[in-house]
Amino acid sequence: MKRSLLLNLEESQSSGSRYSTLYRIIKSLSWIIPFAFISSIYAQNPCASINLTYTVTSPKCFGSTNGTINVTMSGGTAPYSFVWSNGSLTEDLSGLSAGTYTVIATDMTGCMDTAMITLYQPAPLLNTLDPHNVLCHGGFSGYILTNVTGGTSPYNYYWSSGSQSANAAPLTAGTYIVTVVDYRGCSRKDTAVITQPDALSLQLTSPEHNNGFNVSSYMGTDGSIDLAVNGGVAPYTYSWSNSATSQDLTSLNANTYSVVVLDANGCSANGSIVLDQPFIVEMPTGFTPNSDGANDNFLVHGAEAFPDNTLTIYNRWGNVVYQKSNYTNQWNGYNNKGDELPDGTYFAIFEMKSEEKVLKGYVEMKRH
Repeated sequence: MKRSLLLNLEESQSSGSRYSTLYRIIKSLSWIIPFAFISSIYAQNPCASINLTYTVTSPKCFGSTNGTINVTMSGGTAPYSFVWSNGSLTEDLSGLSAGTYTVIATDMTGCMDTAMITLYQPAPLLNTLDPHNVLCHGGFSGYILTNVTGGTSPYNYYWSSGSQSANAAPLTAGTYIVTVVDYRGCSRKDTAVITQPDALSLQLTSPEHNNGFNVSSYMGTDGSIDLAVNGGVAPYTYSWSNSATSQDLTSLNANTYSVVVLDANGCSANGSIVLDQPFIVEMPTGFTPNSDGANDNFLVHGAEAFPDNTLTIYNRWGNVVYQKSNYTNQWNGYNNKGDELPDGTYFAIFEMKSEEKVLKGYVEMKRH
């Protein structure tokens, strides 16, 4: 029964390859076929001894073409010929990418052996960068995290900043390049950009009243401050020296005001502004216009805060001897015609039209 099976198998082959096939079948059944019977079959099969073995070197990196297959032949009758599935006719292959390669080796008598050989490659070397931007303009709070997969660990890191750690920190704003090299020498290069907010800056202004002062009158409370914030990251918080927390201030008296502004990232900027006010408007009770450089003019203190004004001087008989609109402390003891007035007591009226205020009083003029 075993012999007829072998004969049928032998009759089904029409070339030298039938012996090789038969040999494999018999070999796989050797545990149930008597050794003496197998020996007799080997004697009838001249292709039984041909054998193809191989060693491989898989591609080093994903997508590379440096794989090799080295074939070793034994048995059969040299020389051997080879036909590969990629069209090559050489015994060995090099410059291979990952994939499956089939080879048929034939000896001089037509006996054949075949092999199907698979070359594997590492997974693609990938690096996902996670950049974290600088919080404040000009700062160095930026950093970049890496997440490397594929290739063959462990990995080495080479940053354009000079760092060789997996993650780069602390960083200023800029462009950073990292090269990752795996255990096999495979590498990839990736770029990340660290940004920063515009510089946080403040502009403090206070409008002027018609008299040119931020507060319209002495000890008044009608001053205001407008604060403009640029750059940084909104929203902003405000901390004023008068404990206010709003952006703009109103109902202020004359003083120096300072503010600290914080943006959403905790970056800060500060500024200050001075609000001025007019002097107390006062008229002197006397002056000495003798050209000695001291107290030669009738000085109305604070008159510059009320440019829309009129000064009128009366003599003891109630006659107007001097009058000047938009007075800026010019009266030096002469009348409007340029004549020198005699020493004596005069009556002065200073009208501030914009404020509807009037100062009145006697003034003693004495040259000697």
